[in-house]
Amino acid sequence: MKIAFDENIPVQMVRVFQVLSRGRRFKNESFEFVSAKDYAPKPTDPDYARKNDVPWLTRFAKDGGKVVVSGDVMMMDTPAEMEALRQHGFRVFLFERKWAEWDYFQKVSLLMFHWPAIAKKIKSRSLRAGQFWRIANSFRSDKGLYDVTPGVKRIQKTNSRAATPVGGAGKVEVAPRLQARPLRRRKLATVDQRQDSLDLTGGGARASVRASKDEK
Repeated sequence: MKIAFDENIPVQMVRVFQVLSRGRRFKNESFEFVSAKDYAPKPTDPDYARKNDVPWLTRFAKDGGKVVVSGDVMMMDTPAEMEALRQHGFRVFLFERKWAEWDYFQKVSLLMFHWPAIAKKIKSRSLRAGQFWRIANSFRSDKGLYDVTPGVKRIQKTNSRAATPVGGAGKVEVAPRLQARPLRRRKLATVDQRQDSLDLTGGGARASVRASKDEK
């Protein structure tokens, strides 16, 4: 099975897994490890798109790729990439947001620590095409992977919010954020303080004094 590590995973880890795959334990798993860079189009290629992962994902799928391990912690906020991953039937494993704040050694250590759980999930018959699994930011075996697969409707809904087509095919304009309306201040009713004083005093001494002043 062909497994790709995207450009957010240190490229050295791809080489490490390629070396490990020659060992006895990895040979039994029949995994082939590749890098997203091996499939990334060059600027002169017709399918090149700047800062877009969809082209290399398409190439990887055509090459028989099945699994993507991603260090892009913002992937769930990128509907176009999520839709490409789902349409190609990839099994996706990605890290939590805090993983991006870790240093190099912590990142690679976490991937190696959880690899047995990832490998087990890849080989599991319950793993379906288009599933997304989050790798926990924890060095605890009881906190390995959890399913974060988005539904098709959710991806389409997020995609429609993220961008709206304008001016013909291929052109996309990011929809402006909705600005909160300013709070309207409630207009206070005019209060007759003189009447209030009468009510509060119950028509007593203060009321009579005020009334006598008015008569004058």
